[in-house]
Amino acid sequence: MIMIKIFILFFALNLNCYGNNTPSPTNTSNQEFNLRGFYKFFNLNTMAEYKFRANEKRSNQNFLTLGARYRLLNNLNIGLFYQLEKGARHVDDWILQNNVWQWRETEDRAEDNIIVELAPKFLFEFLPGERWVFELRTRGKLNLFNEQETIKIRPGLTYYWFQEGQPFMSFYLQHEIYFAMNYGQDTIYQRWTYLGMLYHYSKKLKFSPFINFGFERWSNTDSFTKQTGSVYSVRENFNNIGLNFIFIL
Repeated sequence: MIMIKIFILFFALNLNCYGNNTPSPTNTSNQEFNLRGFYKFFNLNTMAEYKFRANEKRSNQNFLTLGARYRLLNNLNIGLFYQLEKGARHVDDWILQNNVWQWRETEDRAEDNIIVELAPKFLFEFLPGERWVFELRTRGKLNLFNEQETIKIRPGLTYYWFQEGQPFMSFYLQHEIYFAMNYGQDTIYQRWTYLGMLYHYSKKLKFSPFINFGFERWSNTDSFTKQTGSVYSVRENFNNIGLNFIFIL
């Protein structure tokens, strides 16, 4: 009888620790603010960007990006950037703490990223209006904090509206896919669709409201499986709004 009670107690404690041990699928609505500055020097277009993302159900995120794009051909730019990021969350931030599985607080953690970019553009003259530009922006990102490698592919289509021979407004639709190269259990880590407009207030100032929606996948790490003997893959869905301010120096 005593042995049965001990077994029941052990099972209950184990259930408390490991029974509800995976992140919960969520739906969140966030806000994003971007401030970008560009300075052109011959074929080199330098950039400084600050991005703030107010997250509804996790730590807020801050990004500072510095770098430049070089026009290799008339329709091909290459870029190299350094990015300082605070508040990022990764799959291995799901940890067992005080016998409870939970997300590690990451708001004050700084991470360094190196980004390389390839961005060819093509004029789609066959579309109505003859002012459609297609871009296939591809980025490789190396996170120096945990050595995670990510490939981002973002095809996008933009329509330019001119007034008196100058750009007045443009409208864009973009779709972005994140491929996790050496982490997680899912090949597609994130997926996003962007819809927005860009108002050319002057040659020096532009601003762009946008909406985007997509998802991020969280899956088990090797350490999680070793402790629990289980695997998981959950999805966090997003519906976001944002605003870009762009300065041409």
